[in-house]
Order: sequence, then structure tokens, then C-alpha cells
Amino acid sequence: MHGADIPLSHTEARLAIFLFCNIGRVLSRSHLFALVWRRESLDLTRTIDRYVSRLRAKLELHPGNGMRIRAIYSMGYRLELAQEMDCQPLIRAAA
Repeated sequence: MHGADIPLSHTEARLAIFLFCNIGRVLSRSHLFALVWRRESLDLTRTIDRYVSRLRAKLELHPGNGMRIRAIYSMGYRLELAQEMDCQPLIRAAA
């Protein structure tokens, strides 16, 4: 971040590349698993969650920095730009 190198494992780097090449698109768990881990089985679905969590932390992917990885219930994950995020729940909560 901010010009500094961030060490990522090979798997973290592959996951980041697929997310950044598909900003705004929902990537299913099975699709991510096949692309990143090169396997068809979804036996390790918590593995995907752990790697997404690591990327969020290492790359500081949160709304304050303009991007976030959003979990889409029963579908997968989507990398979003801040301006694409749904702010309606925040607006309702502030009202």
C-alpha cells in the first residue's frame, strides 16, 4: 500500500489477481476454487473465506480506502469500488 511492497503468498496473489481483474462481478466460490486452487471440489470452502479475510487485512480493502471485498450470500465474493457500494443501510441507520 502507498508504494510499499506487500508480501502475498502465491495463493493470495492469484486470488487478488482474479478479484482485481473482475471488479464489480460476483465470483462464485466454485469458480474461485477452480481458478485459484485448480480443483473442482468445494470441500475447503472455509479456505476461501480465510484467504479473502487475509487479503482484506493485507491490502486494507475496506470502504475507507475506496474498495472492499463483499461476501454475496450463497453466491461468492465481489470486489467493489467505494462508489458502487450500497449506502442505503447506512443512510437509514443515520436517519
